[in-house]
Amino acid sequence: MQKVRRHPLFRALRVDKLTIAAMEATLHAYLRGAWKEIPALRMMQMSFEEFPRARMRFAERCRQQLLSRRGVEIGDGRSLVGGGSTPAQSLPTRVIGFASARHSASELEVRLRTGATPVVARIEEERLLIDLRTVFPEQEAALAEALAQVLR
Repeated sequence: MQKVRRHPLFRALRVDKLTIAAMEATLHAYLRGAWKEIPALRMMQMSFEEFPRARMRFAERCRQQLLSRRGVEIGDGRSLVGGGSTPAQSLPTRVIGFASARHSASELEVRLRTGATPVVARIEEERLLIDLRTVFPEQEAALAEALAQVLR
């Protein structure tokens, strides 16, 4: 019998009980058709017309309270659905865009990603964008604090 050689990285990867439990819960949600329990599917199913007003109030509050300076805008955007099976599919969304006289968009993105509460954002046309479709209500306070830290 021939011995199978594994790549060194695969030896270091181990799936723990929490990962297995999360995978099991996700698979059960798929089997039950409980799409709202799966965060990515919940984000994708939200139509632009259904976009939560509370989310828009949060964006406006960020702009007025934390980020009351030039270069902060709330506007329309596009959320990319995924890379593997749907690399070009997108959905309409609302975004908060940031530009800074002191920092480039790339610098803002690094500061946001490496802060105390890491936040993933994207850059378009030299502006840092936060896609509001991907922000859950329970994450709003932490996001506002992270933005305040980065844009000081």
